[in-house]
Amino acid sequence: DRSTIDCYAYWQKLFGSVVSLELTNLYERLARVHARQYQLIAFCPIEFPLEDDSFRYLNMDFQKEIDRIIRACLADWGLQIKTVFVAGETEVRVRQVKLRLSRLGVARQAKS
Repeated sequence: DRSTIDCYAYWQKLFGSVVSLELTNLYERLARVHARQYQLIAFCPIEFPLEDDSFRYLNMDFQKEIDRIIRACLADWGLQIKTVFVAGETEVRVRQVKLRLSRLGVARQAKS
């Protein structure tokens, strides 16, 4: 899903320099509190060419900056322990996430 961390990264990139520091700090605190509640964060780095879906920015420099902001949040907010960095084709990524979920016991809970 598009997580709190993802939304915060886009906020920082698009609005961080044009809104008040107070509002940006408030949003960061709320995002940080929410993100700490996650059991697992699956981070998918940019590996494939971006496809025009009439929604996302196709500018690779923009996407790299979003990637950098997300990585900084994971580090600054102490979320690396909850993060699995997945790579490869979609099926490979899904297997990596399922494996990590099974180690957390989440997969069994979801089936019940």
